[in-house]
Parts: sequence; structure tokens; C-alpha cells
Amino acid sequence: MPSLPLDPIAARGVEAALRPGEAVRWASRPRPGAFAARQAPAVLFGLGMLVLAAAGLASRDHSGADLPAGPSGAIITGLLALIAVGGVFVLLGPLRARALARLTAYVVTSQRALIVIPRLGGAPQVQSFPAAALAIAESTRQADGSGDVALGTIVLASGRGQKRLQTRTIGFFAVPDVAEAMNAIRQLAQGHPRQPFPAVTVRPFLQKTLFPFLAVATGLMLLGLGGQAIRDGRRSLAWPQAPGVVVLAAKERSGGRGVSFHAEIRYTYVVAGQAFAGQRLSYARTASGRRVDSILRQYPTGATVAVRYDPSRPGASVLEPGLDPSAWLMPGIGAVLIFFGGGLAWSYGSPYRLRPVVRRTVFAF
Repeated sequence: MPSLPLDPIAARGVEAALRPGEAVRWASRPRPGAFAARQAPAVLFGLGMLVLAAAGLASRDHSGADLPAGPSGAIITGLLALIAVGGVFVLLGPLRARALARLTAYVVTSQRALIVIPRLGGAPQVQSFPAAALAIAESTRQADGSGDVALGTIVLASGRGQKRLQTRTIGFFAVPDVAEAMNAIRQLAQGHPRQPFPAVTVRPFLQKTLFPFLAVATGLMLLGLGGQAIRDGRRSLAWPQAPGVVVLAAKERSGGRGVSFHAEIRYTYVVAGQAFAGQRLSYARTASGRRVDSILRQYPTGATVAVRYDPSRPGASVLEPGLDPSAWLMPGIGAVLIFFGGGLAWSYGSPYRLRPVVRRTVFAF
């Protein structure tokens, strides 16, 4: 086989995909820059994830006494850190796309069209399109001759009633020379009776399993933590009181590099002759922002305070019992995530099938 204008790894993948007697007539790969530019919408999504994680972590720092302490607070912080890591991963999408473009191969042989996509730690993924299915190929071309070649439009449908979920175009994207690619495709398709676009059965792991699982698991966690805070907040109105003393009232910097502050309030109290320490100010409102100075004036060091404590767990206490509407935010988000994850799992039935769609607008040379 003649030398191909491909990366050596991609060339080996093409050689492994060829059938006996099959010859390569045209081969190319995506332009890395143009291929990476297709990830621009995902970058905005990644930025949104980072902003959400940063806001959550800042809120965690600003209200250290108001969020669940111990394992619950650690779980929330860990979840926000995972969201931040996911945002960074999405932001790196263009860099991954550039690397993928160098290792991807677009090929037209004497029998079919091939898209060879590398996979980490395994054999490359090979998408095959017979000659008779290439008559519907279309193209869009930029001023420099580069562009996209659409081999067909497919519909991602669920296994339950074949409900239409998403439409995708599949083909050669960001090719350097569209005219050359279309000529090779037309020569191959010429003389073959037209056939429907080939149906493919796939099982996308992320949409079918991972995304629903993460959404439901996160939703259950937020619903549980938020529900516990609401329950304790309501019950705190009926909790008995014990005299306490503020042992620390300080204005603390939130985060290592931030310029915001929160009120750090620590107090001690005695129940049935046993001393306890607490730091929860409220089950809903935060001890940050504009409230910092007023909180420090209200609870100065050495001040005597009335501490509400849980009679079944005297170590659980709060200075300001009750709730405000913001307490419903966390369980509300959890319920939405559970609904979203469950709906996603139900909609993406098994198996998935890709079905052809005849395009009405043809961008031909």
C-alpha cells in the first residue's frame, strides 16, 4: 500500500481496517485548528461548570458554620471539587480535539468510505459506509477550499418506541480539500444502486449509564443533606435552650486568595452537667457578606447566648433556630437532578439505533 498522508498511528489503523483486495483511493485527516473550533460551545459549558463550582466553594467558605459540618460538609466540598474538575476537563476539549484530529483518518477506498478514530488503549473505532450509501453525500466549502463533507444525517433514537432524541450529521469534518474528497466519493458511488444510509446500533455509555447515575446520585445526596437541614431547622424551634458563652467571634478571610470574609462564631454550653462546643449560627442564612459586621456586634466574644440544642443529640446546636426560604434551595436542586437523571435513563432505552434522514437541502458543488 502506498504511503498515506496520515499520522503513523492513523495509517496503521487504516491498514488494519482494510479488507483483502481493498485499495485506498483518497485519504486525509481533519485540520486540527478547524476541528478544535467545533468545541467552542462546549467551552462555554465548561466555564459555566467552573463558575458554579467556584460559587459553591466560595459559599462553603463564607458560611462555614452554616453548612453541615463533618462528613456532610466534606461531601458537599468534594462534589463541588468534582464539578470543577469536570469543568476543566470540558475546557480542555479543544486541546483534546486537536490531538484527536492528528490521529483521525478519513479514507475513501475502492469499496467504501471509512472514518478511523483512535481509542485510548484499544483498537481504533472504524465507521464504514458502503459505496451505494454515498450518493446522498453533501459538502460545505470555505473560501480556502476546506470544509465539511456530510455522508449522511442520522437520528439517535431510543429503544422504547423508537422515540427521536437527537439528530446528528456524520461525515468528514474540517478536511483540507473538500473538492478532492467529493470527487473521490462521487467516483466510488458512481454506478452503484442507491441504498439507504446504513443503520448502526450503539450503546453510548456516557448518556445511557454515567450521566443518569451521576445526576441521580448527586440529587439524592443534595436532597438528603438539604432535607436533614430543613428537618433540623424546623425542629430547632422547639428545642430546649441552654445558657452558653461565645468563646470566639472573629472576622475570617474566606479562601486562600479571596478578599471576602465570614464571621467565625464559636460557643460553649452545658447540658446536664456536660460541656459542649458549637459553631452553627443558623440552618439557612449565611454568616458572610454584609452580615459579618452585624453578626460580630450581635455575638461578641464573652457574650452570654441562648443555645438551642437537640435533646436527643445534645452536641447538635444552633444559635438562631428556624428556617428561611433559602433552605429549600439545596433539596430543590436535588429533586431536579433526580428527575433529570431518571428521565434521561428512561428516555435513552437500550439499544440505541441510528436511522437515516433524507436531507432536503443539498449543498453540492
